[in-house]
Amino acid sequence: MSASVVSQADIDLRCRRGFVTQSPLRRRPKVFKVPKRGYAESCWLQMTGSRREELRPEMQLMLCCARTRLSAAYIDRIRLLVRPDLNWAAVVAVADRMGLTPLVFEHLRKFETRVPPLWLERLEKASRADATRSLFLATELLRVLEVFESRNIPAIPYKGPVLAAQAYGDLGFRQFHDIDIIVPQKHLAEAHAALTSSGYRARFPWPHESEMPLVRIPGEYTYRGEGSECLLELHTEFTMRHFPVRVDLNEFAKRLVNVSVGGTTVRTFCPEDALVVLSVHGAKDFWNKLSWIADLSELVSVAGRVRWDLVFETAESLNAGRMLLLGLSLAQDVLDTRLPVPVFERIQSDRTVLSLTEHVEHKLLSARTENWNLLQRAWFRRRLVPQRLEGVKYVWRIATQPSEDEWTAAHGSVWTAAAQAVLRPFKLIRKQPGAELPSNRDTN
Repeated sequence: MSASVVSQADIDLRCRRGFVTQSPLRRRPKVFKVPKRGYAESCWLQMTGSRREELRPEMQLMLCCARTRLSAAYIDRIRLLVRPDLNWAAVVAVADRMGLTPLVFEHLRKFETRVPPLWLERLEKASRADATRSLFLATELLRVLEVFESRNIPAIPYKGPVLAAQAYGDLGFRQFHDIDIIVPQKHLAEAHAALTSSGYRARFPWPHESEMPLVRIPGEYTYRGEGSECLLELHTEFTMRHFPVRVDLNEFAKRLVNVSVGGTTVRTFCPEDALVVLSVHGAKDFWNKLSWIADLSELVSVAGRVRWDLVFETAESLNAGRMLLLGLSLAQDVLDTRLPVPVFERIQSDRTVLSLTEHVEHKLLSARTENWNLLQRAWFRRRLVPQRLEGVKYVWRIATQPSEDEWTAAHGSVWTAAAQAVLRPFKLIRKQPGAELPSNRDTN
């Protein structure tokens, strides 16, 4: 074959030399030929993501550790980065902020002679705490699903312990803090009754009737376990409002797969649907955590032969194709996830996806915790939807829908809810300052 591709030797060499820097003013196109489409089924294309600015060593270490399996190149890179003079306070802080503490400890403990004992001990304690919480939440999830099944309430668990088992193969490798379950809106009242009878209480006194005006439906229904810190979020097709088109749970239900969680089989999204759902979730929160990108990367890696036609068909039916491409672009560019050539071609053909990838990377990999203001968030959301008018409608719908902690059903009627919706965008006009990484000293 005459077309040239990026070789594995080139990748390993670039990894050993460190991440390539690039001017922050303009992102240069990635110039190399792509094999012909007929060669796509047997060829995988991988490239190391270019960097617009020098990354701090702590962030480079996060990028190396954000995976379950390390190649020789990443092992060599970690060995170069792990030094006594590294800002270990920042390593611990960034690992927690990025949701990567379990993976960082799992890999760094293999270099225990090079890691200061104090900081390795802190990572170990944090990882053990995460593992304990993960096991507890997994047990709670199984208990709730058993209650739902006994009452014939259809439920789809996702993220949390289910994704940890599905994508990582180990509950202890993924950091999560709550349980997420999807039920059809028509079964909401039954699910609410089942949860309250099982020791959960609604965080806010939302009415949980199945027939509710859209203006009074929050982004999720949050519950807390009585006598515990277990947080459970109940979602319906109406609360999943960050999908440009309302999801059809019946279609998702046709393709559910079995996943073993703690030895118990549960039904969740197939990998193809999970890629779409996770991409929308990441875009919803502006890809604020590196672990969300790792979720996509690990899911692509362990799923084997992904039915990419189904992935894009599902995404396009929800008008979430650009959200999907953004998630895959980040996985490829930040974590070197290997994608089939046709998928790579789709990413490269959408300049908006490349632009959004650059903006997310700049925010995510910066030494400061950057929070976008209202205009930046609106600009980002608008570009997630290819059609200009539909994008504006999407931004307005997201901006005017209520969240649980802003108002409750006790505040009044549908008219009150409508007024709150109109006022909500004005309440969002604020800019939060970033936070510097901590210094390398032993502080409480």
